[in-house]
Amino acid sequence: MVESKFKHYNLKLEEPPFDSPLIDLIIDLNHLRRKQLGGTTPAECFFN
Repeated sequence: MVESKFKHYNLKLEEPPFDSPLIDLIIDLNHLRRKQLGGTTPAECFFN
């Protein structure tokens, strides 16, 4: 069995300006997280 090895990466936290289009995208994505999923397709088609 092959042993997994951890590789560390230094991550940088980005802080875009408030008037950036990226801020609009982040707000839109955050709104979609709260949206209730629904429809006529059975959930089994999407989840195992």
